[in-house]
Formats: sequence, C-alpha cells, structure tokens
Amino acid sequence: MKFEYRFLSEFMTEFLVKCPNCDSKGVVATSFKDTWQASFICITCSSHRLWSGNSSSFVTAHSNYDQYDGILSGPAVDCFFRYPLWYQAEYKGNVLYAYNLVHLNWLRLYLEAKLRERVQTLNGWSNQSLQSRIPQWMLIAKNRAAIIKKIKALERK
Repeated sequence: MKFEYRFLSEFMTEFLVKCPNCDSKGVVATSFKDTWQASFICITCSSHRLWSGNSSSFVTAHSNYDQYDGILSGPAVDCFFRYPLWYQAEYKGNVLYAYNLVHLNWLRLYLEAKLRERVQTLNGWSNQSLQSRIPQWMLIAKNRAAIIKKIKALERK
C-alpha cells in the first residue's frame, strides 16, 4: 500500500489525556493563529484550563525542560499542559502512544499494511514525515502482531 506523507503536527489539533484531578479522560483542543492556543476540559469532573504560549515552535523533550513555558513535544504527554496521554501502553520497555483516535487508527493501518511504500513528493523524500519517524521496535515483524493487538485494545478504551 502506498502511504502519502503524514506529519505528527497533523494530529495535534486534539489530545485525549488523563485528567490530573480525577484520572478520567480529558480533551486538550488546540488552535493556531499567530501562536498556539490550547484548552483542557475533563469529561468527568469538568476541570478546565487555558494555555496561551509565547511560542509558535516546538521543543523536543530530550532534556528536562520544566521551566520552559512554550510548546514541549515529548513522548506520552500533550505538548501544552504535559498531561499523560489517554492512549498509551507499554510494550517490552517501550511506550506506544497516540494523541487521539485518528492518530491511533493511522498507526494501526500503517502497521497492518503488508507493504508500506513511501511516495516521493515534488520536493523529494521527506525525512520529517511520520512514516520515517516510527520507532524501529514497532516495525520489527516479530513485534507487529502484539503491537497491533495493543493498539486495538487502546481503540476500545
């Protein structure tokens, strides 16, 4: 199957997260107009919070950025409030995560495909695409069935 390039930022309009107050499912909705804006609301306890950053760019969380008030992109948390993602599971010491159900569905379809051909664009090959950034442990054939099973379980969550 030929997959058109997708980028992680395409899935960053909504994050399903664990509420810091009651551990239930919450939603972080985002928008971009000159800078990023985000709002959080818990479906269960109605807890809410607004975020307005001074940045329109993302910093990758490879270090401790506790004092950084911009957009922090790191594993298994939303980029704005840094709440744990709702869709996450452990697999052999690695964390499988998705921002929302659309992201999770895309991962499942990509991993289920028998042949994953990348399509070259007018600008050539994209090394920043989501396809080129999937961790190797997810792509290993012997792991694939178990990972897809975990994804299906997360989809039912």
